[in-house]
Amino acid sequence: MSNTALEARLFVRRHHHGVLATISKRLDGMPFASVCPFITDHHARPVFLISGLAEHTKNLAADPRASLIVHPCADNMHAAGRVTLTGKAENIGRPEALVKRYSELMPDAAGYFELGDFNLWRIHIEAIRFIVGFGKIEWVEPASYAPPENSLEEWEASILAHMNQDHASTQLGYVERATGKRPDEARMIGIDTDGMDIQTPEGKVRIDFPRPVTDGESARKLLIELAQ
Repeated sequence: MSNTALEARLFVRRHHHGVLATISKRLDGMPFASVCPFITDHHARPVFLISGLAEHTKNLAADPRASLIVHPCADNMHAAGRVTLTGKAENIGRPEALVKRYSELMPDAAGYFELGDFNLWRIHIEAIRFIVGFGKIEWVEPASYAPPENSLEEWEASILAHMNQDHASTQLGYVERATGKRPDEARMIGIDTDGMDIQTPEGKVRIDFPRPVTDGESARKLLIELAQ
């Protein structure tokens, strides 16, 4: 994998703010864009939650082609970088593991799963445009962007439960080493092949791993290593 492809994937993992563009059914094929929070699944594909009444849903039902621009909420957007992921979107319903992952990473939206017409959609990536900042603009091959094959989807819930029940103080150390500040509380809300997400009173902290993990055992070994 190229360094640029990895950098693009870590960028997408780090951010949950996006603008989704679909092809408008109402406006006869005109582009239609709107803000769309999202998470990534364990293959680093964007997953978002939308209502059956949403304009995007109607558009995607007629034409699944879509683009999602991933960006930080920064004062200087041009210098902060962004990634555009383009492909075909699919309504995947409410798979249990992804509902749990989405609810942990997006707790403000968790209540929408109690409503009947909200479903998860996933973009199957066909093209990637990565703008790192001024003067560095590259197309990234989807195959290079994809993480290694892994079974973290099967392991995530049990890893989170174990870490939050038995290793709360360890997580304080993870955050302190990553940010230079020790929070009063820390709770792991996500883990994938590239890193972990920890919630603190000050906000979410994304910690990238020094190497990929692919299953429960490799995750356990790396989490112990990071605690030392």
